[in-house]
Amino acid sequence: MAIRLRKVARKNPQKPGEVKYYLSQLKKGTVELDEAAKEIAIDEDMSEGNVHITLIGLTRHLSRYIRGGNSIRLGNFGSFHLTVQSEGKNTPEELSTPDVKHTKVVFIPGTELRQALEHLSFEIDNGPVTYDESKPEEEG
Repeated sequence: MAIRLRKVARKNPQKPGEVKYYLSQLKKGTVELDEAAKEIAIDEDMSEGNVHITLIGLTRHLSRYIRGGNSIRLGNFGSFHLTVQSEGKNTPEELSTPDVKHTKVVFIPGTELRQALEHLSFEIDNGPVTYDESKPEEEG
């Protein structure tokens, strides 16, 4: 199954008036936890309720592990870890916890997912070009 792409026009913030065209994923939708539990239950010959409870427990534990400062490796699928961005100071002595300005969780794909990504196929949607003022690196 091919990943659908759309054509997007974006302004160049360094060169006013210049527009560049990029390809961006045309998102298909979101798979919710309930749907994933249902499919896993069928594939693994388990009860949907047990799978759902397990997935809910997994999300709670993952959140707790991240809040505890741990990184999490999910086998060959990939790993999650917390990153912290802080305000810069002139000396180490000036640094304190209020200097933390932003935190985020980063996902690093493991071998299994990286190999799957190497075999993706794409197709371009022939719909109209859309105009987007965000930067290409901001797109997820």
